[in-house]
Amino acid sequence: MELKTGVDYELRTLLREELETLQKYVEMFDDMSQEEKAELREWMAQGKSVNSNPNYLYAENGCLLDFINASRMDRDMVENPEDYR
Repeated sequence: MELKTGVDYELRTLLREELETLQKYVEMFDDMSQEEKAELREWMAQGKSVNSNPNYLYAENGCLLDFINASRMDRDMVENPEDYR
């Protein structure tokens, strides 16, 4: 792919940065399942960040949870609803 404009260059740089972020994130969660990895890749393919989540779940400190921690919390809430009442 030939770069033709500044926008093309910015897009290529953004994509490279997102791929690097994804790689670092996957390395950080060495216990990530294949299903979690697939869900994360699909999430990022939609242009979203590893540092956000589809359910807008927040940690106790008020910060938005990253994708994997939010996904794990969501599954736990479904499996153990009594722990969240």
